[in-house]
Amino acid sequence: MKIVKNLSLILLVAVALIGCSKDDNGGDSASLVGTWKLTAATWNGQPDLEECDLKTTVVFTETTMTTTDYYGTDCMSSESFTVDYTRSGNTLKFSILGAEVDSAEITTLTASTLVVTDTDDGDVYVTTFARQ
Repeated sequence: MKIVKNLSLILLVAVALIGCSKDDNGGDSASLVGTWKLTAATWNGQPDLEECDLKTTVVFTETTMTTTDYYGTDCMSSESFTVDYTRSGNTLKFSILGAEVDSAEITTLTASTLVVTDTDDGDVYVTTFARQ
């Protein structure tokens, strides 16, 4: 379950960062490239965060997304996972070794906020990130 949750989180972040929407200051498209920190997550409208989740970061380059998750009793242990992504409009498609593994929708992308929505078998996972 943790692997599925982490992959969903990575995919959502990737979608959110790559997506295109207007920023708050005049309509220029915000860039997905950069470092983002998880600030909120919901699964089917219910909060879905543990203490260590709030240390999660996602780094987008032009072609890859790397997510670093923290865990353990002190949230000091970490694990990173990198996937390739492509963006078409507000849709992010994630792939590993050339095979598509997931897609997500960027619902908000501003200079400071990224919100990604991933729908899978009727479940809706929404993650919110703040630019670092």
